[in-house]
Amino acid sequence: MMSLAAHSLVGAVKQPLVWLPAAGAALALSGVHLSQVLQLSFDLIGKAAAGVALFVLGLILYGQRFRINRDVALNALLKNVGQPAVLLGLVLLLGIQGASAKELFLTGAIPTATTASVLALRYHIYSDEAAASTLLSTVGSVATISIAIIMAEQFT
Repeated sequence: MMSLAAHSLVGAVKQPLVWLPAAGAALALSGVHLSQVLQLSFDLIGKAAAGVALFVLGLILYGQRFRINRDVALNALLKNVGQPAVLLGLVLLLGIQGASAKELFLTGAIPTATTASVLALRYHIYSDEAAASTLLSTVGSVATISIAIIMAEQFT
């Protein structure tokens, strides 16, 4: 009989949400080139992902209580301000320059992913707070991403 931890680990590994990104990263790092048909298919999926994620966010938020409490405000603040600040510190500390510095910094300024809300809703844990955090982070990102873009233009 498996322990609870082993059972949880096996259950997690069975989820495509866990192994698909790992498989994609492994393919990218190994230098495997996909056929043009597969590349075009994945390109279409990638281009649709942001719109689909926002649609899913709307579905998640429907029926959830939206209230801003300390946890929600802290989540959004850390994601929108704290994470870009840490990445800016890394860029400066490590002396990263040019396009790599811009990409690293701007990646950190992206709002909270909808995945956290999807998982919270699926497992009925922290769902109201996760949905509110995602919404607040997304709304706040209008300002924080704009500021991050202006700041990133200063990187040489």
